[in-house]
Amino acid sequence: MLGRTHSIQPRKSGRLQLEIIKLLQPRKSSQGVTLLECLVAITVVAVVISSFTPPIFLAVGTRVQNRRAEQALQLAQAEIDRVRRIVEQGSYYDYETCPAGTSKTACLPPKAGISDRDFRRQSKPSAFNDSPDSINATTALRIDINNDGKPDFLMQSYRSEGIQQSGRTVAFNMGVRVYAYFDTMNFGDLQDPPEKAASLKLSTALGAQKKLPLAIIYTSVVKSDTPDSQSSYKTFLENQ
Repeated sequence: MLGRTHSIQPRKSGRLQLEIIKLLQPRKSSQGVTLLECLVAITVVAVVISSFTPPIFLAVGTRVQNRRAEQALQLAQAEIDRVRRIVEQGSYYDYETCPAGTSKTACLPPKAGISDRDFRRQSKPSAFNDSPDSINATTALRIDINNDGKPDFLMQSYRSEGIQQSGRTVAFNMGVRVYAYFDTMNFGDLQDPPEKAASLKLSTALGAQKKLPLAIIYTSVVKSDTPDSQSSYKTFLENQ
């Protein structure tokens, strides 16, 4: 009896050890499924990223364009406000007769060779300059709006012949056009004269900005606090 008992226990113990070893060994089929799952997951992530990336770039590009157009409009309005302010204050000169030593920013915009009626037909800019003291009706002022050392815009500001009173222009039309500036811009590509501002579309490219200004403002400026203001304004309206 005792001998039989001792012969059976080692066999059971050996089988149990073998079963435990088999359970502890990794299965080839399990490793294959895990690798396949990783490949599927990587593929899904790649597809998702490739689907969302273009819309993100498009949204960012459109937002940048909208911001640029807003800044251009602010520049154009600021130039109009500057001219109106100096005319109201009365201490201003024509750009061409601005006294030596006086900043041209205290003077009216350069005079274009066009009538009051046709002032919107003024030619596009054909060159640019970095100083407001060295421009004319077809020379745009290059502007760095964020002070990073790189120009962002070109602003063309000009006025019509207008009405003279005591040697001073007291009523005139003026136009301001603000273009996006880029290093490879070609003045020959600009529409002459521009009929409208560039239309901003969902895009990351410059598009119509290569041909049209981002902002256009046309307006009339009249000095109204002189004895002959009414008659000057009447003559000005007749010339429209």
